[in-house]
Amino acid sequence: MSIIEQIEQIVSTLSADRQQEVLDFAEFLRTREGSAHEPARPRVAGPFAGMPYYMADDFDEPLPDSFWMG
Repeated sequence: MSIIEQIEQIVSTLSADRQQEVLDFAEFLRTREGSAHEPARPRVAGPFAGMPYYMADDFDEPLPDSFWMG
């Protein structure tokens, strides 16, 4: 008996809810398997690519209370 036949035999004895769970799990495995073999897509520059940008020296400093209090 093949694996597919064994799975069919077992799943046919389950309730419809449990059969749905088996289907969901099989789809999850297929998705996980597919993502492991897909080549990484090249990164595409965003809308600000090539534009000069500036980050203030105090970027990580806490904001003053006046910012929060209005």
